[in-house]
Amino acid sequence: MKRLMICLIVTIMVLSGCGNNVDTPIDDLEEGQVNETEPDSQVMEEFNTFIDESDFPKEVVAYVDERIEELNTETANRMVLGLTKHLHNFFYYDSNLWNTMEELNGYYTDQGFNPEDINEPHLRDFYNDLIDSGYKLVSIEGMLNPIVDYRWMAKYNDVVSDDISDYFELCAIESDVLSAKDAGLNISWDELGSRAIAAETFLLKYPNTLALGDASYLYERYLWMYMLGLNNTPIVDWDTNKVTDEVLNSYHKLIENHKESATADALSNYLEILSDIDFVIPYSNEEEYLKFDKRVEDLINNTVSLYTQETEE
Repeated sequence: MKRLMICLIVTIMVLSGCGNNVDTPIDDLEEGQVNETEPDSQVMEEFNTFIDESDFPKEVVAYVDERIEELNTETANRMVLGLTKHLHNFFYYDSNLWNTMEELNGYYTDQGFNPEDINEPHLRDFYNDLIDSGYKLVSIEGMLNPIVDYRWMAKYNDVVSDDISDYFELCAIESDVLSAKDAGLNISWDELGSRAIAAETFLLKYPNTLALGDASYLYERYLWMYMLGLNNTPIVDWDTNKVTDEVLNSYHKLIENHKESATADALSNYLEILSDIDFVIPYSNEEEYLKFDKRVEDLINNTVSLYTQETEE
């Protein structure tokens, strides 16, 4: 049961999408030190009011597109990040939207989804509105889900600062091919490790970015998946609960190729934790598993805090 809970929690974190740090409203973000300009508070107040009054994200996109060229860099950063947060939040609490998504899902088959097959005008309009809003559709557990298309967000790269455009690229890797879906990894262990390194590299390069919270969140869940796996892609052989050679080889490869990284250091420490239990995860012993789980949790939290603790203070 503990094993299932851990995997389920990580799966939910992954499927929530890059940039979905919904507990941090755009108004409450700390002022970054990436550039020297100051955000225009009146512009942002008007923007947030427009979001509250809009019916669909494509209206917010049109609002941003009409004004973005006239804004200074800091205000443009905040407005575009505000747009991505709105896209993530829009579907959260509206059952009617999910009902329409369920209708649209009727056109999803084993061969995939072809929007040209949509017959009903209201569903065709709904699909077009999604795409115009910056969403893409992915199938998760047999159901179409809207996620932010960060390749699409790259259209703002010329008006935002380098850290935000690099953040969009980091997230585009995820939105192009989800790291996890259907309760399992959707990429190789080596690719997962590479994504963790990419997230760490971003955090190291841009310690004061407005995207710090979201990027560190992404880094954290990459570490969780890499160290604990998922239900349908475990790090162990379920028959023995022993960590597989494939996973261990991936760890060693990352450590060898990225010796100076915090990720490599964390993995080296994790291998020591695994060595202490003979590389057998004690799922069947609740007391021992809780000890193991706490050590891993502390290890991951300490690793991520290397890039967030100064901001938190």
